[in-house]
Amino acid sequence: MTPVDVVAGLLLALSPVWGGPLAAALPAERAATASVAAASPAALLDLSDAELRERIEADPSAVGSLSIGAPGGAVLFNAVPLPADPRWTSFAGAQLWATAETIQCIDVAVATVHQLFPDTPPIVIGDISDEDGGRLKRHESHQGGRDVDLGFYHKGGPVPSFFTGTAANLDLPRNWAFVRALVTRTDVERIFLDTRIQRLLYRYALDLGEDKAWLDRVFMFSRGYRDAIIQHVPRHRNHYHVRFYSPVAQEMGRRAHPMLVEMGVLEPPVY
Repeated sequence: MTPVDVVAGLLLALSPVWGGPLAAALPAERAATASVAAASPAALLDLSDAELRERIEADPSAVGSLSIGAPGGAVLFNAVPLPADPRWTSFAGAQLWATAETIQCIDVAVATVHQLFPDTPPIVIGDISDEDGGRLKRHESHQGGRDVDLGFYHKGGPVPSFFTGTAANLDLPRNWAFVRALVTRTDVERIFLDTRIQRLLYRYALDLGEDKAWLDRVFMFSRGYRDAIIQHVPRHRNHYHVRFYSPVAQEMGRRAHPMLVEMGVLEPPVY
């Protein structure tokens, strides 16, 4: 695939509305799963407090996955496991529980790369969260099912683990397609990434013809915007740390948490 083909593919395939046009391009079974995941959680927001309480009393699992609290101090309720899929692999012992929205976002971003590059090797996925959230060894966050560690796409095929990215080993077309999909097609909140990797992606995107003003808002290192999506964090030179909003899981968690505590389903918070 030539650079011109990549540019054309990105412009045609990457829409600013996440989870919409892509569903038609997914295999039928994944499209159906994405449709259910997109529709069902949002419908819960229309429930009144009385209806929500009735639903919890009848079946707590019927309120969907809930992310309650901040990334560094959260509870995950009705967690969804990352499904097995040939497009990704994971570490032995990795904690792979998330909100339904997080699973959908991972699927959307990875599917975009495979849509543009059909022969793409699987991406490595590290920890997300424990089944019930809370503190996870090795991490300061990853507590509410919204933080995901994902490896890079490297030249030469699949890799078994996270490897330090360099100009020599990174597959920049695939990595930029992945990052761009996260930014334009998912509800991503932050991507934590070493500045050295950011610079490689930024320069590659500029060479493709991406709008510089837009890139400057995406990459914090460029202009120092505090609200930039991609920010530098040490020890993130061998993987992406992606944090999604999961707005339905957070809002439903805010509403349902007092009821779940009152009913004894969840322990009260401890300060």
